[in-house]
Amino acid sequence: MKIIYYGEYSLGLPLIVASFYLGIINTKEELEDKLTMFELNNEQNSGELISIGIDELGNEVFVLGCKDQVSLVKRMLLGFKEIFMLDNEVLLIETTPFNNSLIKIGKILIKLGFGSFGFSVVKSGIKSDYAQIKQQATKIKERITN
Repeated sequence: MKIIYYGEYSLGLPLIVASFYLGIINTKEELEDKLTMFELNNEQNSGELISIGIDELGNEVFVLGCKDQVSLVKRMLLGFKEIFMLDNEVLLIETTPFNNSLIKIGKILIKLGFGSFGFSVVKSGIKSDYAQIKQQATKIKERITN
């Protein structure tokens, strides 16, 4: 199976959630360490399907940044699943619902040219929702294994 994490903006949140799912990030301390390494606003990779690993069941895990076109990309991906009958072969996980107010404000600040300050706000938003993000990644893993 192929698992695709996708969401608004660029790769940031899909990459974080997929990293929880794969076990790359397991604790809040690891999240803190990895946040500085991830390019949360990498516009050049938006629209590109990027492989980030294989889970313990052999499923390939990808991330996809959709910039401001998440609803269009969602319809397109769902259409491909239907046309090519890939229901049991591709799992699509939208990470846009994980965007809290701090993440949204941080992204706006980045777009306005306040990159380092906006990035700090985004990181704060992700850290503040650590438990919720990890819980959702765990639920996804449970759904796949059952």
